[in-house]
Amino acid sequence: MPQVENINNNINENYISKNIIDYSKIKGSETTIVIDNGSYQCRAAWATQPQPDLIFRSIIAKVRAKKANEKNFYVGSDFPQIDSSRLTIRSPFDNNICCHPEIQELIFDHIFSNLGIDTPAINHPILLTEPVCNLSVTRKMITELLFETYAVPKLNFGIDGIFAYNHLMKINNLNEMEDGIIINSGNNTTHLLVIHNHQFQANKTLRLSIGGHHITEYLRELIQIKYPNLKNLITTPRLQEIKQKFLYVGDNYLDQLKQFHYLSPFVDKKQLIIQFPIPASQQSKENNQNSNELNELEKERKLQLRKQQGQRLSEMAQQRRQKQLEDQQSKLEELEDLRLQKKNYSAAQFKKLLEEYNHKNIGALDREIEALYANINWNKTIITQEDNVKYFGLLDIADENLNEEQLRQKRKQRTLKQIRHQKERAQLRKQTVKQENQEKILREQELREHNPTQWLADLQRRRTELLTNFERRRKTKESQKDRRGLQAKKRMRLLAEHGSNSISSKKKGSNANDNKDEDLFGLNDDDWNIYLEMAGEQDHFSRELIESEELELEEIDKKLADYWRCVATDGKSNNFIYNDYQILLGVERIRCPEILFQPNIAGYDQMGLIETLQTLIKQFDMKTQINLVNNIALVGGNAKLEGFEQRIRNDFQCLRPINTNVQIKTLQNPQLASWFGAANFALNNNNFLKTAILKQYYNENGIDRIKYKLHQASNIYY
Repeated sequence: MPQVENINNNINENYISKNIIDYSKIKGSETTIVIDNGSYQCRAAWATQPQPDLIFRSIIAKVRAKKANEKNFYVGSDFPQIDSSRLTIRSPFDNNICCHPEIQELIFDHIFSNLGIDTPAINHPILLTEPVCNLSVTRKMITELLFETYAVPKLNFGIDGIFAYNHLMKINNLNEMEDGIIINSGNNTTHLLVIHNHQFQANKTLRLSIGGHHITEYLRELIQIKYPNLKNLITTPRLQEIKQKFLYVGDNYLDQLKQFHYLSPFVDKKQLIIQFPIPASQQSKENNQNSNELNELEKERKLQLRKQQGQRLSEMAQQRRQKQLEDQQSKLEELEDLRLQKKNYSAAQFKKLLEEYNHKNIGALDREIEALYANINWNKTIITQEDNVKYFGLLDIADENLNEEQLRQKRKQRTLKQIRHQKERAQLRKQTVKQENQEKILREQELREHNPTQWLADLQRRRTELLTNFERRRKTKESQKDRRGLQAKKRMRLLAEHGSNSISSKKKGSNANDNKDEDLFGLNDDDWNIYLEMAGEQDHFSRELIESEELELEEIDKKLADYWRCVATDGKSNNFIYNDYQILLGVERIRCPEILFQPNIAGYDQMGLIETLQTLIKQFDMKTQINLVNNIALVGGNAKLEGFEQRIRNDFQCLRPINTNVQIKTLQNPQLASWFGAANFALNNNNFLKTAILKQYYNENGIDRIKYKLHQASNIYY
């Protein structure tokens, strides 16, 4: 039975520690501020803190049409409960490159204000992380922003992946910059970095443009296709929560995909029902609808009442049309009498008579008479058609007893009677099918209520039969493409036998005087038996049969999904409020993270992670390869996915020689590894102060002539 998991209504990814050091205690010191400036999350704190004090999304929300007591903008995902249409959400990053300094400035303001800094200038060194191979223009932009706007005394940069790697080495009691491979899978990209001879090999770095953002968007696409009515509920924070809590990496994707294809105990364990929060307004609306819902007897009574009302309205319309016809005929007789009296009056007298009847001249009188003729003929036609539907008396009279007009009416009555009988038969068939379907539904509901185990077993057995039929058709279709297969040999044997029989029959029945070849195929019904026998193998390829079985399979899947939802809500099968705000998460749990290993399933034309790792390792000799694969570090947000480490170990081990030792290391929370590594570098490494850019140096040289200094975790500067 699928387990029900709830999604929070108010999701807040912001974290502000309650143990932030009072700024008055460190004011005047040179304590470094460490900022892990990620494209998804930003983490910041004093380097002396045991963990980052600030964790928030790297986004801002500007408020349009600001009301009283509202801020101009909000940082992170801690937005107030206001209309989302009034918010403009922006990020300082394009992919993983910081391109918008005006937004980054607001994020820096948020960091410094929450750290309690109350001085006009930031009188503390800053260590900022950046992606590998970051653009020089981006680095200079951040440098100029921090020196000009905040007047920081010292500034240094470092690669987030290498900081995380050094922290991981420290946790495992190894030296920093130990030879190894870093797999840094973040929000927008996945980088593969190499540490060789205790140095970062920038020219060996490889990158995949696939990350957590792409997994989230692929999950959004799959859920919206499956549940288009829940589009407004499927927000990015909720998708992030689903991704972090419920998605996992399958150790063998194809095998698990086959298990998901068939209902099995494996599927029951892996499927989840995600319950979204129900809006209060919708709950009250549904409760009102349920309280006012009419029972079946009341609906039937109202339906009969509507039919009676329709019949009365039809009779009233017919009576009104008949009365209108009589009025038109009497008026027509009156106007024709008026036109005949023209010869009995002079022109002036007749004109005065016309004015009494509201006619200007004789032309207006003629036009009205013509209009009356047209209306009378139209009403007679309608009344005649209505009468003919109920009366077909001419069909019982012989044709010789009827005149030409009556014969024409008889043909019309015969056509109308046939149409009427066809409609009655169609209506009868429709009622019969409807009644059979209702009886079938009642029997199925009764079986489901009294014997749900048998009902479920019948559905699963029928589903297995349909899937077996689809598989048999596929195999048969593939076998027909093989010229040497059994199907092709059977067809050729039938054609050969038919050809030999037709030649012998021609010799026996040939005429000596007939020298012309005649094609007599088809004159004998036996000639078509050959095609009927060959087509017998194709009976299960009937389009109608395939479509009906596909519809039946879809209906079975819907019933099973509804059954699991009902079971998940403690047997409340009529709890439609919860069902309308639920999604069934099955194969999507492994399909979305799989794009890291097979990007082509989501439409990305790139190598997978294992292929990229194999390409990277082949750049070194065998001895170096052994050292590198013995120390593989997983960092970044995607390293938290369940099964990610095991999948890399299994797939990569298959590509290595026998008895090769592949060791993979990771942390319980790999997202924070970059900040911890940067804090260690700021506290314990003398290179931090030696390689930092000073404010005085910046003022003397300017941003265009500034030269960054190298250290163990820095990019290669050009």
